[in-house]
Amino acid sequence: TLGNPYVASARDEIGDVAINYGVYGAPETFLVGPDLTILQKHLGPLTPAIWQAKFAPVIEAVRGAD
Repeated sequence: TLGNPYVASARDEIGDVAINYGVYGAPETFLVGPDLTILQKHLGPLTPAIWQAKFAPVIEAVRGAD
């Protein structure tokens, strides 16, 4: 109804990629950089406060480096 908020979504049917990323279980949120490195990871539900504290500063730093 509200659309897809994600730039991209991936499928890992076998689970190989999940193991490489260190996935523990849902929910988990990863911020992946332009070079495909993991810039930030959060285990558990993602709230607006967690987004602002953990993810927004990383995104702004990456944008500032461009």
